[in-house]
Amino acid sequence: MSAPNNIHLKATIQTTAVKMLKLSISKSVRAYELNAAKTVGLLPEHYNVLREQIVRPGVTISRLYDETLGSFIKSKMSINPSRRVGLECILMAVAGGVAHLHDHHLGHFDIKPSNILINWASQRGFFTGTTVVIADFGLTRELSRGK
Repeated sequence: MSAPNNIHLKATIQTTAVKMLKLSISKSVRAYELNAAKTVGLLPEHYNVLREQIVRPGVTISRLYDETLGSFIKSKMSINPSRRVGLECILMAVAGGVAHLHDHHLGHFDIKPSNILINWASQRGFFTGTTVVIADFGLTRELSRGK
């Protein structure tokens, strides 16, 4: 492998998250998790829903994010332009992701701070935006369709 390829591979690995289901979970929970990952993977892409690529049953890869909403709240760090604006960005993104799931008759059923992933974007020290996605679709299921 040449040096430019090594650099590209290293950069890719540093920005990639790997999720593996434990072998110790029950068969029914494992089946539910695998089905949920497959169902969400078949949805049209949406920028506020984590896109996971299934490598094999129980192993997925996705983009790596800087932190969760839970760690952001606990840190009490301020961001530029302000913590309030940052939280508004996050909540609007979560609402967009949930709307996408609901538009496709799916419910997440486990939205919590640790399942909201965030990347903060800045350029030359100035806040330029954020990428926020909903993750962990293990409890996702089809919503009943009302008449």
